[in-house]
Amino acid sequence: LINNLLIKNKTLITITHDLDFALKISNRFIVISDGRIVLDSSPQNIFTKQQELIKANLIPPPIPRLGISLGFKYPPLNIDDFVNIYSSSQWQ
Repeated sequence: LINNLLIKNKTLITITHDLDFALKISNRFIVISDGRIVLDSSPQNIFTKQQELIKANLIPPPIPRLGISLGFKYPPLNIDDFVNIYSSSQWQ
């Protein structure tokens, strides 16, 4: 159902703590903590904001977390991004 709506270019509002799922269907994240918007940006920018995510009790998916721990400027969102960044001069 979600994929069919996305293909039709429909806007979806999804509420979830599962950032891995959200990453697969979203190009914009709004993070709410204690009833207030604390982040509103693209997934790649959101995952650079570790302290805000921790305060909101959210854990980034494994691939972005790995990129962050390796010191990538912007965390990869999937394995293809990871390979491209790791093998490029952007990271070194």
